[in-house]
Amino acid sequence: MKNVIIVDDEEPARSLVKEYLEDYENLVLLDECNNGVDAVKSINNFKPDLVFLDIQMPGLTGFEVIQKLHQ
Repeated sequence: MKNVIIVDDEEPARSLVKEYLEDYENLVLLDECNNGVDAVKSINNFKPDLVFLDIQMPGLTGFEVIQKLHQ
């Protein structure tokens, strides 16, 4: 099983990714985030195997989220 987090400021985009994930029984959705600040917290907390990360978001962009993650 692979753990997944979806990060996108647009709800329809998150819903679409969730819909695609339903076809993959080996992927487990751990969390959804609608902004970069929450994404950093969630990714550091859950340490997922896979993150669907939007690049253009208000506040922190996807690239800024990556820079702020704990190594």
